[in-house]
Amino acid sequence: MRVALLSRNDRALALIRNALTGQGIEVHGFMTFEQLAAGFHWLEFDAILLEDQPDHLAHCLSLLQRQAQARTAIIVVGKGSAAAITHALVHGADDYVFDDGNVERATQRIVGRIGVRVLRNRQPVVRVGSFELDAVAREIGAAGERVRLTMRETVLARLLFENAGRIVALDRLCFALCGASDAAAVRSLNQHVYQLRRKLRQLPAEGQRLRVDAVYGSGYRLASEAHTSPR
Repeated sequence: MRVALLSRNDRALALIRNALTGQGIEVHGFMTFEQLAAGFHWLEFDAILLEDQPDHLAHCLSLLQRQAQARTAIIVVGKGSAAAITHALVHGADDYVFDDGNVERATQRIVGRIGVRVLRNRQPVVRVGSFELDAVAREIGAAGERVRLTMRETVLARLLFENAGRIVALDRLCFALCGASDAAAVRSLNQHVYQLRRKLRQLPAEGQRLRVDAVYGSGYRLASEAHTSPR
């Protein structure tokens, strides 16, 4: 997940940047729209965060609508009066996040908004080796066999499949499944990981099996291993 941050040294956005980075999200900072526009030529962003500057916001949002990809969420961060929120949304922002000092809540809302936008624009089928995840049918298939997934198992599987071989941060998984990252969300995530592991073991293996590894203190990772059928 990659985020662009457009800000002139705004303290709230600096704190949010640190929080996003701590969750394993790649963040690129830009001080001017011209710098950000140049960045579009070599990077694709899942979201663009910008501070609420009433005198310039409408113009900036208009430029972003023309240059950013359709899948990119545009999120304004500010103090959040009713007029400010309306102004941002009317001019093309996907969301308005409150700068009220609660960095964790702001970060969770940003990650959630990015997740919604990305999910809407993803291809429904993701493949890892001989395994295929169909997010619309909520199934994983291999060698002609398929297993059904629940909605939350599908969300979990998709994040792991799309990041196969890489660690997906615990907070990111918790928020995607539960909308929170507290102890209850962690317990729920662990239960869904258990169920996904069980279902992966039900599928036939043609020289390869998938496993979900726990990375202590960090998150989970989808990995593959060679498999030899017993003779």
